[in-house]
Amino acid sequence: MYNNNKVKIINKKKMTEKLFKGNSSSLQRYQDFFIGTRKIGDLLTYELVIFFSGALPGAIGLMLRKILYPRLVKTVGKNVFWGRNIALRCPKKIQIGDQVAIDDNCLLDAKGSDEGLTIGNNITIARDTILLCKNSWIHIGDQCVIGSHSMLGSVGGIRLGNKVMVGGQVYIGGGRYKTEETNTAMMDQDVFSTGPVIIEDDVWLGAGVTVLDGVRIGNGSFIGAGAVITENIKPFTIVAPHQKFLKLTRLPNASHTNREGTSTKNDLTINEEKPKIVKTQAKDKPQLYSIILQAVLDAVHEINMQLPEEDRLKKDETTILYKNSKECNMDSLALLNLIVTTEQKVEEEIGTPISLTNEEIITNDRNPLQTIGTFADHITKLII
Repeated sequence: MYNNNKVKIINKKKMTEKLFKGNSSSLQRYQDFFIGTRKIGDLLTYELVIFFSGALPGAIGLMLRKILYPRLVKTVGKNVFWGRNIALRCPKKIQIGDQVAIDDNCLLDAKGSDEGLTIGNNITIARDTILLCKNSWIHIGDQCVIGSHSMLGSVGGIRLGNKVMVGGQVYIGGGRYKTEETNTAMMDQDVFSTGPVIIEDDVWLGAGVTVLDGVRIGNGSFIGAGAVITENIKPFTIVAPHQKFLKLTRLPNASHTNREGTSTKNDLTINEEKPKIVKTQAKDKPQLYSIILQAVLDAVHEINMQLPEEDRLKKDETTILYKNSKECNMDSLALLNLIVTTEQKVEEEIGTPISLTNEEIITNDRNPLQTIGTFADHITKLII
C-alpha cells in the first residue's frame, strides 16, 4: 500500500507473534518460519540434509552439500559450492545460477516475499553475509562479489546488476520505522519504504557503505568506504565521504633519553610553524599564489606516498593533472584524494576553509586541473 508521497506502508508483524501466537502447533510454526511449506516430505528432506551435511567440515562436507543442498532450493545451476552452517529460510523461494560460491555461516532468507531470492551466475558470497527478504524480493545479477559480514535486507526490493562489487560490512536496504505516534513505541509502529534499491552494472561499494531504500546507483559508479547513500547517484560518479582529520605528532620537538642515558632530539618536523595568511588580508596575489602552490605540492607529496613509485607525480608547476591526459597516470579516485587533501593543506596555510569538491572542477573540459600550476592559480583566484 502506497500513500500520496509514493511511500509504501508496511504493516509489520512482530517476529514473536509469528512464532508464538496463533492456533498453529509448534511444528506448523516451525515449518512456516524455516521451510515455507507444511508438506511432511519437505520437512523431512530439510531436516536430514541440514543434520547430515550442514556443519560437516572438510572435503566430505563440501561434497555432500554439493549433492544434497540442491534438493532444498527451488532451482540451482552447475558448480555451486556451499560452505558450512549456511542457514536457509523458505528455500523453495531461492533460485541460484551456475558457478556460485557461498561461504560459511551465511543466511539466505526468502520468507518475506513470494518472488523470493534470485542469485545469478558466477557469484561469490563471503562468509557471515545475510541476504534477507524482509518484505520484498532480492535479485543479484551475474559476476557479482559480496564481501563478508554484509547484509542485504529487502523491504522495498533490492536489485544488483552485473559485475557489482560489494565490500565487507556493507548494508543495503532499509525500511524505516514510523515515528509520528509519540505515545506508541517506535518498534510497535508500522514501517515504510520509499521504493527498491537499484544498483546498476559495474558498481563498486567500498567497505562499510550503507545504501538506504529508494536509491538508484548508476552504472560505473564507485562509492567510497563508509559512505551513507540516501539519494540517487548518476552513472560514472565517485562518491567519497569528505572527512578531515586532526593529526598530531607524538612528542614533537621533544628531547628523549636513550638506553645509554644520553639525550637525543626528535627529528620530526611536522609541527614546525609556518606563516599563515588570513583570507581578508590576502591582498598580494603573487605572495598568496606561492603559499597556495606550496600547499598543493604538499598535497601531491602525501598522494605520492599512496601511489606506486612509477606513478608518482613530479612536484613541479608544469606537472599534468588533467584526468583525460595520456601523460598522467592518476585515476579518478587519486585525483579526488588530491583535491580533498589540497583543501586541508590550504586551510592549514591560510586559516580559512575552502571547498574545491564541486562537479565543475572535475568535469569541465577546460578545468583548472590541467597542471599543478593552473590548480594553484584557480585556488588563489577563489580566495582573492
